[in-house]
Amino acid sequence: MPNRIISSGILTSESLSQLTWFEQCVFFKLLVLADDYGRYDGRPAVIRGQAFSLHNVTNADIQAALSRLAAVGIVSNYEVDGRPYLQLEHWGKYQRLRNSKAKYPAPPDSVADCSESFDSRGNSPQLAADCGLNPNPNPNPNPNPNSPLPPPGKTTPVFDEGLGKCSDFYQQNIGTLSPSTYEQLKEWLNTLPAEVIVLAIQAAVDHGKRNWAYIRAILKSCADNGIRSRADWEARESARAPRKPAEGKRSSVDDARAKLREIAGGAKL
Repeated sequence: MPNRIISSGILTSESLSQLTWFEQCVFFKLLVLADDYGRYDGRPAVIRGQAFSLHNVTNADIQAALSRLAAVGIVSNYEVDGRPYLQLEHWGKYQRLRNSKAKYPAPPDSVADCSESFDSRGNSPQLAADCGLNPNPNPNPNPNPNSPLPPPGKTTPVFDEGLGKCSDFYQQNIGTLSPSTYEQLKEWLNTLPAEVIVLAIQAAVDHGKRNWAYIRAILKSCADNGIRSRADWEARESARAPRKPAEGKRSSVDDARAKLREIAGGAKL
């Protein structure tokens, strides 16, 4: 198995910082498993068997991690002849593309197959571009100087911080986030803010109901009752809290009992 290069840039990577420890672990193991062109089998069962054979990890754990890696733009998923594969993004920027045949097929939208013989010194500019390298040292490759370049990072997938916060909190307090639950969380973020969803998850934990069905019921109640912020949530909780009688004051029930005792001649009621 070939050696891989890990850049010190991972220490300050914004993409990696949005992942849980387990999701980062999946990424690093994929670095080792991928072929010389950054591709690997996309089936969770295969990844689990190769990367976590000595650990209690499920296929759902792997699938959820792959979804997160794709969300932050680290991995792209694709199919060839009905079989799933994955491509580690920016592979050519850090790894050497060797003169070997790719083990896995290229994504369908690739212009050229990187499995072709390639000289990493740059003797094939077109193939270098197709494989993720920069064959043109010009930092401004815009062919039309009168046309503005797109803003830096415009093509980078946008990561929803609210979704990352909710999914992280869920996995830390409830358990594995299945792909189905992940998609439902995304849908709920169209209705409720992340802080309310986190409060709903915490409420489920506090009540000992660590399951998505209970959390979903809380979210529906929030949506139906106009709970759209932490302040709304706290106001509702405050209204629900039972009020204690002021110290030193007798309730109407106490007064009624005292009157009955008086009538009964002091008998215990």
